Amino acid sequence: MTDISGSSGPGPNQDSRDRLVERLEKACGAGELRSPIVPERLGRGHWWSDRKLGEWPAALTGGVLEPKEGYRFRPENVAMVALLQGLEADTVVDLGCGSGSLLLIAAVVLTPRRLVGVDIQAESIERLKRTVAAHQLEHVDLLVGDLRRPEIQAEIALLVGGGAELVLMNPPYFPVGWGRTSRHEAVRLSTHGEQGDVRDFLGAAKRLVSKGGQIWAVYDAWRLAELLVAAGEVGLAVQRLFWIPDQRPGKGDRPYRFWAVLGRRGEAESGAFIERL
Repeated sequence: MTDISGSSGPGPNQDSRDRLVERLEKACGAGELRSPIVPERLGRGHWWSDRKLGEWPAALTGGVLEPKEGYRFRPENVAMVALLQGLEADTVVDLGCGSGSLLLIAAVVLTPRRLVGVDIQAESIERLKRTVAAHQLEHVDLLVGDLRRPEIQAEIALLVGGGAELVLMNPPYFPVGWGRTSRHEAVRLSTHGEQGDVRDFLGAAKRLVSKGGQIWAVYDAWRLAELLVAAGEVGLAVQRLFWIPDQRPGKGDRPYRFWAVLGRRGEAESGAFIERL
């Protein structure tokens, strides 16, 4: 049976993980918690063992620091561990990095030479800096700024040497004023496009991705059309789609979120590209 816990029993790997958890717990501030990134977050972890991908990366079980109340990373983010298998990217940018779950997954799975995260919320970046320090990651730059602004994009481009081979994003799913918004400002800014919608994110990604590079975006399945339209408007094409089934009770096995892989129009476009995780 495949071990999906990230633990390999007593020994150097277990000792290393224990020390990582100790560093993260020590770095955890008031009103914060340590959120492990484990396969059980998505479909009770069966999807990982079913794909026969081996042992879960132990470093991810240490996880990230997040607020006890407020926006925390969603289960669909952990799917990226499987989707990135076999991909190579020397430079990675995470747009709207938040608590850093996507950034940490990319750092562990891809071990890029340079990784840059940007978020408009200074509190999120300060917390993520402590997560990065606890994981003892090198060559990670974290910026506070509005990803829509040319000067921020220029600074990111400079850090990755002109363009990133991989751009990651989890843009807000909902338009301003849609539904019942959260009383927590950080949650509202993360879920509603008050400071940039999916088109803004994709536009910034196109300007930051290198020639032949890829853009990976996780988005709401019911709003797939919005992403497709936004991609076309900024000159991007969807190459592949991976859909995540709904885990909520009584909802059935139907698309809930999806991961979209995009590139510049005309670069390695694909036809049949829809796949269930």
